[in-house]
Amino acid sequence: MTTDEIINIEDQLEIPTYDKMPMALVRGEGPHVWDAEGTKYLDFYGGHCVSLLGHCHPNVVEAVQDQAEKLIFYSNVAHSPVRARAAQRLAELAPDGLGNVFFANSGSEANETALKLARKYTGRSGVVALEQGWHGRTL
Repeated sequence: MTTDEIINIEDQLEIPTYDKMPMALVRGEGPHVWDAEGTKYLDFYGGHCVSLLGHCHPNVVEAVQDQAEKLIFYSNVAHSPVRARAAQRLAELAPDGLGNVFFANSGSEANETALKLARKYTGRSGVVALEQGWHGRTL
């Protein structure tokens, strides 16, 4: 599909949530992404900061493939050796007194939890936020 075809389909069928860049990205490698016509871009955006390590690094691809062959996902209602190892490593890296972790499924969930914790432990309800900043869709 061409960029125009992709944009037309999305514009017809998706509920708009925010303005999109006028490009349709089809692949990435390292710090670069390519659109449907093959134009190469240096990715300073990182897909909402999800791809900050770059795109398609062989070690990341291998780790995802290895895990997908075992178990794609299961929520935190069950224990997981992967989650246990990640929690242990994060606790080791954290400063003294910050040894607990909370795994979130999205930035929205992480922001909502941070706000709830701040309100609970400070007793204050006010929040400072950037106008037109992205803080998620859950609140």
